Amino acid sequence: MPPEYVNRDAVRERVDRLLSEYGRDGVAVTTTREPPDEDFETLRGYAEDGYLGGGYCVVVREETDHPGFSDTMPADASTEGPRALLALGRHGETWGPAGGGREAGETFEAAAEREVREEAGVDCTVTDVLLVRRVTVVDPDSSDEIHLVYVVFEADYDGGSIDMQETEVAGAAWFDALPANRHPYVRPFAWRWSA
Repeated sequence: MPPEYVNRDAVRERVDRLLSEYGRDGVAVTTTREPPDEDFETLRGYAEDGYLGGGYCVVVREETDHPGFSDTMPADASTEGPRALLALGRHGETWGPAGGGREAGETFEAAAEREVREEAGVDCTVTDVLLVRRVTVVDPDSSDEIHLVYVVFEADYDGGSIDMQETEVAGAAWFDALPANRHPYVRPFAWRWSA
């Protein structure tokens, strides 16, 4: 029996749309082949139900959007420069863009904006694509493949204060200099926010 390529065409169409709409210049596109990190048939079920991957946002808040400090803060506390919103993963190992899985019928942009709001309590608007990661999960017992895509966007801050969803993330914070323990989704463009 020939191999099955679950979501291959849907992923290709969505990646083509993103690159066409936002432009191909400056967008890092990676492609990897991986074994499943859970039961392949379970993942196949998610994919057949419409799971294609997820969207994430590096939200940038400009200095003028800082809410100010309370009276108890020291006089030398600084609000200078832009800040990038990052979330600490569920297991508390790395800081990366807030975001998560795309729901059926959502664009990756809408999924990323929704997930940032749900996970961190911050409203944002996607402005650019920074990274597209295409993943092919290969069944170790056959030649079947599941195709997924994870998209990292740059986004403008629209409002809100950090109010993290503790069931999804272990932390959320605004950074003026990025931490050393950052997620691989941040590394390719960390220079944009580092001093």
